[in-house]
Amino acid sequence: MTPLPSNIDPGILPLILLLNKKGYKTGACCSGHPKKDKKEFEEMLFQKIKKIIPDIKKNETEPDIWDGYIAFMKREHPKIIKEKLKDSIIYPRLRLATREPERCIEFRFKTLSQKRIDAYWKDAYEVLKKNL
Repeated sequence: MTPLPSNIDPGILPLILLLNKKGYKTGACCSGHPKKDKKEFEEMLFQKIKKIIPDIKKNETEPDIWDGYIAFMKREHPKIIKEKLKDSIIYPRLRLATREPERCIEFRFKTLSQKRIDAYWKDAYEVLKKNL
């Protein structure tokens, strides 16, 4: 049996495995995280960037997106997958990324608990399991 990847968030892992099995190869992915994690992550990010750019100011390193995303290896796959998720509860919160390389589907949320975030991805998995 092939070991499960350890670098994929557990809440999104079944969906990523399904997508890859069905030929929709993915790259970087993140299930998204509640805002309570944001301050700690921002500090870690700031410290890493400060090593590269010593004179950077803290407000120049804040991430603009705190949402989940799935990056695909083929440019056309995000649009296909988004269309197949029309019947899922996650659909109204999905958007295609506007930044290069435009191979992402992002899951936009405000302040949700991790359980709620995982429930959205689980529903997406169930819908795609039927539609792929």
